[in-house]
Amino acid sequence: MLLSMTGFGRADVETDEVSVNAEITGVNGRYLDIVVKLPQQAAALEIPLRRLIKDNVRRGRVSANVSVQRTGAAVKVALDEDAAQEYVATSTGLADRLGLPNDLTLTSVLNFPGVMQTQEQSPPDEKERSAMEKAVVLALEEFQSMRRAEGEVLELELHHRIETVRSTLAEVEERLPELNRQYSERLRQRMAELAADITLKEERIAMEVAVMAEKADVTEEVVRLKSHLDQFVNLIEGDGAVGRKLEFLIQEMNREVNTIGAKNRDSTVTGHVLQIKAELEKIREQVQNIE
Repeated sequence: MLLSMTGFGRADVETDEVSVNAEITGVNGRYLDIVVKLPQQAAALEIPLRRLIKDNVRRGRVSANVSVQRTGAAVKVALDEDAAQEYVATSTGLADRLGLPNDLTLTSVLNFPGVMQTQEQSPPDEKERSAMEKAVVLALEEFQSMRRAEGEVLELELHHRIETVRSTLAEVEERLPELNRQYSERLRQRMAELAADITLKEERIAMEVAVMAEKADVTEEVVRLKSHLDQFVNLIEGDGAVGRKLEFLIQEMNREVNTIGAKNRDSTVTGHVLQIKAELEKIREQVQNIE
């Protein structure tokens, strides 16, 4: 089964103490590149999260973003009494020196910077960690599900285009007997011209014939192209990360098609070659989305 490199997964997990959101996004990439964004208090999850992604993804750029919001009793408050006393002493002294009334209230003291802080940065307890891990796993499952769904669409598309290439190549094969007949006629004419020149030796005539045969015959290229098509289908119907292998096969198929086009001057075959090259380019674009 093919897997697309593009996908998205999201999950929200809430408990009495924490609300966790996890998002995983994948886009095309030549190699596996993982980017993880976690809140400071969840930094210890980065290595396990990277390992989890690597166990499920082989290629592409994957971004994982986890946000955590503590609620209710989970929000702890820290009070710096020394800082509060220092603020009060300084304010009281300034009021006495300036002859102003000291109108400090508890609320104003608590609002001074650093006096009271919520401890959002404290490490997560076991329940919070469990909620984070659950959110990541659920997001990854949705991410994988989307990749599989897109992979199924890609496989159908590739099968369709490969069959188009096969049928077009079959038309080239049907044309080969006529091309060989034309080749034989040109060869006979060329040999007659060479035989008329008594200064040419048998070795030169043999060399000319060999060159013409090499330039005209595309049977070998057609056979190799058909073999590449078979290998391509086997790969997309198999399992595992096959994207890079498919890219290599596309290069090899283009090589054979270009040689077929270069070896003949038949307008019908040239038209078929152009059609095959157009289909291979569309296949190449689709293959770039496959893991």
